[in-house]
Amino acid sequence: MDKSVHFCLTNCTVQNILPGRVVEGEVHAPMHLDGSQDGRPETDQPMLRLGLVGRGIQLSRTPAMHEAEAAAHGLRCRYVLLDSDAGAGDDLAAILDRAEADGFAGLNVTFPYKQAVMDHLDGVSEAAGRIGAVNTVVFRAGGRFGPNTDFR
Repeated sequence: MDKSVHFCLTNCTVQNILPGRVVEGEVHAPMHLDGSQDGRPETDQPMLRLGLVGRGIQLSRTPAMHEAEAAAHGLRCRYVLLDSDAGAGDDLAAILDRAEADGFAGLNVTFPYKQAVMDHLDGVSEAAGRIGAVNTVVFRAGGRFGPNTDFR
């Protein structure tokens, strides 16, 4: 597989996300007697953890899309919804701190946090700075970087 193939978080390559941002041995699907998970062979590939931060996002199709795309590239991915309407809380700083501490590689950001998240980042892309909003947070090398993949 080409390590620079983009998936899950636009502008983040597999090569840039995986080191230090995976949860070894995490299993989120039922295991079967033959050692497979939901009919797929067991793999020693580490789990890539990603999520979406927003309000009122419980009907989002994003987790299924990203997990399927990762699987198509032979990667294990767990994509979760961090919905402030469903128990994630309204404290954006706490949500980011928890995701980073839990080993997330990054987060997609949606309403109402695209502008507020900028105050919690170490840097933003030129595009994000120009429009004053971020839709992605990448946790890398102890820092937080925010591009905006909706605008170029």
